[in-house]
Parts: sequence; structure tokens; C-alpha cells
Amino acid sequence: MSQDTIDISVVIPIYNEEENLPDLVSRVEEALRPSGFTFELICVDDGSKDDSARVLKSLAAQRPWLKPRYLMRNYGQTAALQAGFDAVQGRYTVTLDGDLQNDPLDIPELVRTLETTPDINMISGWRKDRQDAAINRKIPSMIANRIIAKVTGVKLHDYGCALKAYRTDLVQRIRLYGELHRFIPVLAAEAGAKIMEVPVRHHARTKGVSKYGIDRTFRVILDLLLMKFMLRYLHRPLDAHPGPGHLRLPEPTQALRRLHRRPPSAAAGRHSGSHGRAVDRPRPARRNPDPGLSRTPGPGPIPPASAPGKLIPPRRAFSRGPAPKKPGEQRRG
Repeated sequence: MSQDTIDISVVIPIYNEEENLPDLVSRVEEALRPSGFTFELICVDDGSKDDSARVLKSLAAQRPWLKPRYLMRNYGQTAALQAGFDAVQGRYTVTLDGDLQNDPLDIPELVRTLETTPDINMISGWRKDRQDAAINRKIPSMIANRIIAKVTGVKLHDYGCALKAYRTDLVQRIRLYGELHRFIPVLAAEAGAKIMEVPVRHHARTKGVSKYGIDRTFRVILDLLLMKFMLRYLHRPLDAHPGPGHLRLPEPTQALRRLHRRPPSAAAGRHSGSHGRAVDRPRPARRNPDPGLSRTPGPGPIPPASAPGKLIPPRRAFSRGPAPKKPGEQRRG
């Protein structure tokens, strides 16, 4: 199978699924072989602690379309998905979980929907008849879905369904990090994608154990705060902090700023009168540079502070008391 003829790239993150891997690979092949689509299966081992890596290597030895990737440690589902997105070569990218609760038989139908509706960039699965425990899985998921839809404005019934189909150019435009795999539809919508949600099949887990529980609702809320921050300031980064580029001046300050842009003829100290003549503007009195000096005037008249061209003798303007006596001078009075 040449790289140029790949139609579908299936990306599956794997974590401690050694019991499900043989059936998972076989069911993907059974679903896609008769469909007429060429495909590749990219299984990303997310630092599994069991023998998942060894099983993947053994299965890939006989299946050239199976292309495993191995992470050095457990980075989480988001990092595993991004590693798979970085390796896809098909025209369409499909994701699903490795626990066999998603049905690979839904993959050809999702891809055909993308082919027949060119204005749709992403299809998100909806586990309408979900086969999971109510308290541990269904209730936390229902709460999280409603909160995410309310805050982000992207209305979906099931954000947590791993079965999704994308046009590959879309997954190449978005980047995943942290725990943002739950918010892929939000990131896609921010990138300009049109999203469709369709019901898909769902099965109860038969092997292995679930990696999630009631505590993930709180993690979703924390991630949602980050997502809301990103959506608000992604295109306005300077608005995220009160730096010089962020401050918006009030109207009086804006008026002062416009005043400073006036022509040189209206500079400080002179302004245009009613007939266009330049007249002197009164200037404020100088402040006393020495706080210890009193403002008691000494003998003699003090010229007004606004009189131009005349200096006020410092001893007369500000005095500590009587002037010192000169040698040989007799004080009067």
C-alpha cells in the first residue's frame, strides 16, 4: 500500500489494553477491508505498564498497514492523540478508543458522510444508547457535556465519545496539549470547522478496566476554565494582562492625548484667542523647592509670579527671618 493512496488513517491511543489489542486490530481490518477504502492503523502506546507494546510489535510484524508508535512514558490521552495526528497520511482521520466499546463498523459510514457533504469538516459520534454504569460513567459525562456546551457555545450531546472522523487538513491545523482531547470539537470550531454529530454504536467493556471515574468531572471543569481563557484571548493576547498595550484610557485622558497632538502654534504656554492671535497663557507659580522655607515675604514689593521676564529674589520671596547683619552695620530700631 503506497502512501499516496491512503484514504483513512485510524488513530487509537493505547494504555494497558493488551487483552483487547488482538481483537481490536482484527475488527478494524474486518470493517475496512470490504469498504473499498485504503487505510492505515496507527496505535499509539501511551507508556503502558502491561505487555501492550510487545503485543503491538508482534501484530505489526504481519500487517504492514499497522503502524504502532511508542511513547516513553504515560503522557495521557491528549499527547497520544497528537502523536498519532502527527503521523497520519490519509485523506481522512478517524479516532476511537482501544477498549472495543466503539464499533469499527461505524468508520466507513462516517467517512462516506464526509465525502458526500463537502461543507462538513468533522463528524462527532454520539453514544445515544450508551452501555456504561450510570453513576461512574454516564452521570459524570452528562454533567460535563452540559457544562462544556453551555460555556463554549458548541452544542453537542457527547463530547467524550472517542469515535470521531475528520478531514486530515483539520487535524493538522489544531494542536493538542494538556488534557484538551475532550475539547477537540471546540478547537475545531475555533479553527473554522463545521461539525456534525451522528449517533454511533456503543458496547459494554468486556476486557480490562476503565481508566476513568467520577473524579474526571472536576478535571473537566478545570480544563474548561483554561479553554474559556484561550478562546477569549487567543486572538487578543495583550488583553489578557494589564500591560501598557491593554489599558484603555478614559474619555478625559483621551482628550488630553488629542491635545498633545495639536500643532506647534498651540503648544504649552500659548493658545489661539478668539481672533486667531497668539496670547500668553498664565503660568502657575513656582513651588518652593525647600520645605523648610516659609512663604513670609521679606521687605519690599514682590512682583507677580505671572509677570514675564522678571525674577523674584529668593531672599525676598522666601525668608527664614531677618536678613543677617553685615560687619560694622548697626541694626535700626
